[in-house]
Amino acid sequence: MEDYYDIDAILAEQQRLPLIFKIHAEGLGYLDGSEEPDLPENTRIELPFWLVKQLAQHREWFEVEIPKCYGSKVRSSLRACSTNVNFHTLNPYYYLYGLLLVDLLEDVDLNMVLADAFKARIQLIMDYTQTVQSRVQTEFLTILDETEKELYKIGAVSQATLRKWNNRTLFRLNTAEVLQIHGKSTF
Repeated sequence: MEDYYDIDAILAEQQRLPLIFKIHAEGLGYLDGSEEPDLPENTRIELPFWLVKQLAQHREWFEVEIPKCYGSKVRSSLRACSTNVNFHTLNPYYYLYGLLLVDLLEDVDLNMVLADAFKARIQLIMDYTQTVQSRVQTEFLTILDETEKELYKIGAVSQATLRKWNNRTLFRLNTAEVLQIHGKSTF
């Protein structure tokens, strides 16, 4: 991730990624929490993304499995109607983690699915920022991932500021002191 201190980027890189070791890995038994010193061939373990990224220079050692939340069933659901998919239960950092996977696995199809889902969902998110709070809106917010929630907050604040501006309650223009004569405005 580009922003080293971004908490969302840190949490996205903490997501676990399943992989299968294709070799007998000597001295790496601690990775699966066992007492054994080595990892036998065909061992399936889940490691945080940041660690897999470091191990990626030895891609011949292991095969990365696509996490279920990015598998073919979810991709089909996203292609059918992405606005009904609950990203928060799939992965709270769905987009950020997905983009990390796209870079690691060079998965063009996943990149397209994420882009199309984002385009469809951002329209709905911005529509919800234009309406007043309601129960339906609160339920909608529970299916958003953290990136979408942040965009929703930005849109809601912008809409509230626009309403204040239109109602002339955002701020009051005052007459400059130079233009005031003995406490009375010339305008």
